[in-house]
Amino acid sequence: YKVLSNFTGIPEAGKGELRMAVKAAGPIMPGSPTLLIPGAPGSPGSPFRPVKPWGPMGPKGPGWPGIPESPFDPWSPEGPGAPGRPMKPPSPLGPIGPGIPVAPGSPLSPGIPGLPTKPLGPWSPRRPGGPTGPLGPTSPFVPGSPCLPGKPMIP
Repeated sequence: YKVLSNFTGIPEAGKGELRMAVKAAGPIMPGSPTLLIPGAPGSPGSPFRPVKPWGPMGPKGPGWPGIPESPFDPWSPEGPGAPGRPMKPPSPLGPIGPGIPVAPGSPLSPGIPGLPTKPLGPWSPRRPGGPTGPLGPTSPFVPGSPCLPGKPMIP
């Protein structure tokens, strides 16, 4: 590797060449997120967001001259998630912890609001009304008799 003083254009040993060695962890392929160079935008310690040397053409977003970033790109300010980390769509059942989805009937779901252990019966404790849940619909067996939460229906 050459000394990085050549990066600023100072000739070394009278050659006057401008060389810089970049140590890469693997091959850089089109579609990889960024090109990280020490001191470049997006590198560790840099306050700027990374630039992409390639990518789909888009109407707005800063990028290299002539290569604007797409607004749907996860690296652009309008993209989903934090800069550099596209956001994973949330689970429709909701997570308990990072990456742990909870399904109805799973051992982790009892006691969690909004996650019943089985499909709701004729009454639901979450029906609109009082804070503890109002009376549900009447029993199909005894007309006019309310089904109270926690009480079995008497035919």
